[in-house]
Amino acid sequence: ASGSCVLPLPSALASGAYELRLHAAASYTVLATSNALNVSGGTSAALTLTATPSSVASGASLNVAWSGIARASATNWIGLHRPGTHSSANLAWLYVNCSQSASVARADGNCALPVPSGLATGTYEVRLHDAASWNVLVTSSPVAITGTPAGTTLRAPSSAARGSSVTVSWSA
Repeated sequence: ASGSCVLPLPSALASGAYELRLHAAASYTVLATSNALNVSGGTSAALTLTATPSSVASGASLNVAWSGIARASATNWIGLHRPGTHSSANLAWLYVNCSQSASVARADGNCALPVPSGLATGTYEVRLHDAASWNVLVTSSPVAITGTPAGTTLRAPSSAARGSSVTVSWSA
């Protein structure tokens, strides 16, 4: 089989070398990869994304700010990811109206993105995605996620018999 189509490039796409990939129907299986496609020029405002603070405890929130979405849509979304993972493997996400129900297109804005409790300590990133897609428009600088928030405690007895029950308590 063969064919062709017009593929619009986002006006906020950063200059650089890209490749196109042909995927098997409804899958992530790559059937073919194109030659290098060098993108340059454009007059759109720079697309930016920041996530602060640069280090945060699991269970807390990141302040995520963005600006310059050229074709803003209510279904643009931000997600928390481990570097190198596919965007479908997001750990937390919000539309650009700061909720999980799309309603307002915002080319610029900021949201508090909750970091899931119990997330493993490590390096993560925040990504801003094109409307209702896995396409990443821009990625934040690395964000360090640390253990549980300060002041969170979990208490359990120091010993117990097999098959018995234990009482566990916690506070935040």
